[in-house]
Amino acid sequence: MSAVDYDIIVVGAGAVGLAFAAAAKQSGYSLLVLDSGPLPQVDQSRYDLRVNTINLASETFLKSVGAWDGVISKRASAFRQIRVWDSAGGRIAFSADEIGEHHLGHVIEADVLNVSLLELICQQEQTALMPEVQLESVEHDQGKALLYLADGTSVSCRLVIGADGGNSTVRTSTGIKVSQSHYGQRALVAQVEVSEPQPQTALQAFLPSGPLAFLPLADGTYSIVWSCQSALADELLGAAEAHFEQQLSKALDYRLGDSRLVSQLVSFDLRRLQVESYFANRTVLAGDAAHIIHPLAGMGVNLGLMDAAVLSEVLLGMDLANAQQGSGLYQALRKYERWRKAANTPAGFIMDGFDFGFRHPSKLVQGVLGTGLTLTNRMGFVKQEIIRLACGLSGDLPALARRV
Repeated sequence: MSAVDYDIIVVGAGAVGLAFAAAAKQSGYSLLVLDSGPLPQVDQSRYDLRVNTINLASETFLKSVGAWDGVISKRASAFRQIRVWDSAGGRIAFSADEIGEHHLGHVIEADVLNVSLLELICQQEQTALMPEVQLESVEHDQGKALLYLADGTSVSCRLVIGADGGNSTVRTSTGIKVSQSHYGQRALVAQVEVSEPQPQTALQAFLPSGPLAFLPLADGTYSIVWSCQSALADELLGAAEAHFEQQLSKALDYRLGDSRLVSQLVSFDLRRLQVESYFANRTVLAGDAAHIIHPLAGMGVNLGLMDAAVLSEVLLGMDLANAQQGSGLYQALRKYERWRKAANTPAGFIMDGFDFGFRHPSKLVQGVLGTGLTLTNRMGFVKQEIIRLACGLSGDLPALARRV
């Protein structure tokens, strides 16, 4: 193989790309992490509206790579309970006590997570950072990958990891086919203050307009994600602030009292995305570049972090300098693809099922689902298994995400 600049180039300095780079610190590989944007920073004066619900498997992974202390030292909010209900009267509640845990997960701002990972990577001699560079294309030549940048320069490597999001340039350049569809919904996101907070409790309402989540933040306020039909989203975005607050409180059935905006209200379109293959040639995809699911349960970032953990595991110890496509490298990437498709694909279908079912126009369908929620709430063992699976305490987990 001809000479290369790096063993691995990670495109995308979000949580998934940075987590892989942190996990690969013992591999001996030379790494470059490049991103089109500036390096993340934590703004102590306000919350980042992009928040993640980190489950116990992701927490274990972040502890394994050494990033968790950095997260906790900044801002993070543990939640011990999740209360769920629907418009037909069904309800279920999950508690950490039911599975003998201290908490079910944490609500963590995207910038807090990314900066905590970045702090680790800056200490790794074998890892370089290249922010604010635009990737134009990826080509493969003589057993290596060539990345062409917008400033006219190029860099080369033995393996490219595309962690550059749903509009991945790496995916497009590599020619990996993708199927995607739009939900006809937009997610409304904001930080709100409530008159009757419930400490360490997340709330999820399944409404005819779409799912609404209230996620507790460390200062007692909440991050809201209201995934509603596009027409309603446009109406609420264009409404007076007081009207939106009233509609939000009403949608939650005033379970937290009155809501008041303490940030701007932003929105983004919702879509589902799934690639046909997770890799091609010397390129492999992870996180949103490979799969996007409905955000109603906040599973997206956890699936992406598990991608990073599995990818680091299958590549650990491999001699990339001598690994030829079609032999060791192919087998490792094929193992990664099978492993992660087995988790990511069902998760997408399950989230779609919840969203479609609880928004179904038939009262009969809504009633059946509501009854199912209530009955499941009374089935202790079944509910415990659901909690353990959602928290990442069961299933085929990579070593870095597995409890000792």
